[in-house]
Amino acid sequence: MSIPKDVIEAVRRKVSLAELASDLPKIKRSGRGYTACCPFHEDSSPSFSINDEEGIFHCFGCGKKGSVFDYAMERRNLTFAEAVRYLAGKVGVIIPEQRHSSGESQLKQKEKERRGLLREILTHAVNHYRQLLLSPEGKMAQDYFLRRGVSAESINIFQLGYAPASWDYIADVLWKTFQSRFDKQEDFIAELIALGLIKMRGKSIGEQGEVKLPSENIEGTDQRKNYYDVFRQRVIFPILRSDFVPIAVGGRILTNDKEQPKYINSPESLIYSKRSTLYGLAQSLPAIRKARHTYLVEGYLDVIGLHQRGLQLSIASCGTAVTEEHAQLLRRFVNRVTAFFDGDVAGRKAAAHCFSVFLNSGIEVDGVLLPEGEDPDSFCLVNDHDKLQKYIEEHRVPILTVYLDELLTNAGLQDGAGSAVIGGKAAQQFVREIVVVNNAVEKEYLLKEASIKFGVSVESMLSLLKEAEEKKREAQSYTHPITAHAVVRSAVREQVTDRRQPDWNRRYHDAEHAPKPQFIEAENNKGIADDYWKQMLILLVRQPSIAKSVLDTGLDRQAILNEQGKAGLLTDLCRDLVAGAYVGLESRENDEHSVAYKRIKQLIEKQGLSAEPILIEVQRQVRIGAVEPEKLLEDIARQIKRRKIEADVAQLKKEEAGISNDEELLRLAQEKLLKRRSLETPRKPLSKD
Repeated sequence: MSIPKDVIEAVRRKVSLAELASDLPKIKRSGRGYTACCPFHEDSSPSFSINDEEGIFHCFGCGKKGSVFDYAMERRNLTFAEAVRYLAGKVGVIIPEQRHSSGESQLKQKEKERRGLLREILTHAVNHYRQLLLSPEGKMAQDYFLRRGVSAESINIFQLGYAPASWDYIADVLWKTFQSRFDKQEDFIAELIALGLIKMRGKSIGEQGEVKLPSENIEGTDQRKNYYDVFRQRVIFPILRSDFVPIAVGGRILTNDKEQPKYINSPESLIYSKRSTLYGLAQSLPAIRKARHTYLVEGYLDVIGLHQRGLQLSIASCGTAVTEEHAQLLRRFVNRVTAFFDGDVAGRKAAAHCFSVFLNSGIEVDGVLLPEGEDPDSFCLVNDHDKLQKYIEEHRVPILTVYLDELLTNAGLQDGAGSAVIGGKAAQQFVREIVVVNNAVEKEYLLKEASIKFGVSVESMLSLLKEAEEKKREAQSYTHPITAHAVVRSAVREQVTDRRQPDWNRRYHDAEHAPKPQFIEAENNKGIADDYWKQMLILLVRQPSIAKSVLDTGLDRQAILNEQGKAGLLTDLCRDLVAGAYVGLESRENDEHSVAYKRIKQLIEKQGLSAEPILIEVQRQVRIGAVEPEKLLEDIARQIKRRKIEADVAQLKKEEAGISNDEELLRLAQEKLLKRRSLETPRKPLSKD
């Protein structure tokens, strides 16, 4: 779906071209407009003219001209639609989400709409934080940025803000904007909790699972709500998508309160995954795409400090170590990464970890170890651009070298000198690491470098590598581990197999057969029933939004074959979910200490069941993201149908045993045949060709 024309026009009116081009060299006021050096060609004297009132530009040197959208397209290498979305994110204009096609499920559409709503709420929150920073109330935050050397230009580019000391600022100010969008305030509060902007005070789940929001009298006359702001008296660092749409925030405390963490960050949510998000990527992307190179650091201020020293290729992970998801993201934009690390032990370990992450990514990675006690931000404060570039060039080393040095240090060796046994173990660890590399040339290069570092021959390293590859192949081919089910199957075979030689002169129906052990059917029934309700439990935890449809269709009771205890468990859980309890239950951040899981544990134990093993399986499934809700729901419904048919066939067999009438027996036999055929997967007709 194309972007509506009225939305495009709203973006064009709101964007200031002069502000958008404020980073250009030698930009200055000239009459009713501005002049600057052109960003599209080598320009030593200002030939680039900006008419901010009409939102157009023109370069008298290279001849390029156009609107704010043309400027964004040229500077950031974007399509027109991408440019509109990028500029809309900068000025807070929300672009309607694309409506689902006829083949798209209603659940996916609802999730898409919720994503758009969460981004819209967070965009307004970031704008409020930005306004507060520039107000008299933000004086403390302004002083902090001044001490840290953060310029006004950087505050604007990175959309920095300030969260006041108030306990209920953000919920109240956002409610005024979104009140008309929600039927109940509780639903709005639930979304703020999901975004990590607020938390519930004390007990937040009522008797029926609803979120309680009445004001309560605390400390005499102080009226407090049942929720409070997470970000209080902190400077705010918005975390943006590449189109400048906020998806999370980080906050740095401004006081010396030792009981509070220095930095706090938004939790993962429907719109934010820290493992695949890089801070500063939105601001750095044009330069990164052009250079095919980036500087990777660890903190928000590190990114800003490097940007202010002219290294506008800088990005950082968001409160987590660099992950393979980060490497896959960067692979789209760069061929080279230069990673900065502190010069202490922790910094060297982080650099070694970086080698493992980028291994087999197709990206060349160098490391720069800073002097001990320094980080990129502090280093930038005492070094200008030229000194910083010189230090990088003099101290840049391949990340492979850093990794091998750390490997030798951990093994108790230095430069290959020491015990042959310890050196052999270090070499084995190295080949186990690089066995995943697909490119044969790259693998050979790594082996040669390692052989020099370890002081051994390439042939020896190659022999170790072949051994590691053989073990990897064996591990991949072994796909049938011994399990409890395998043991049961083995026991069944032992009991039902008649090992005597058959008498070929006897008819099959007259032959003697070993009796079927009684435990087999019971074990099968138990496994099927348990499998149904456990799958339903995992499905509801993973996709709480389906709870209403499960209740409406009665699938919760069907799934466990009317076992009343377990039916009660799933019904209670569905009702809690429909009532709005367990906010953020589907988040991978949940653990056994969360309110949601404690409530589920109570529901399970209420039915006389052991909660611990069940919740362990539920959490494992949720954390690894192995559940595909729509497919699992279809499988459960299919299994229920099969189980029902099998039960009907068993009942027909019982009826058959007490009937002597041939016509009635024939009718029952035909009915059984039809039911059994309905269990079979229909075969596709053979092609006439």
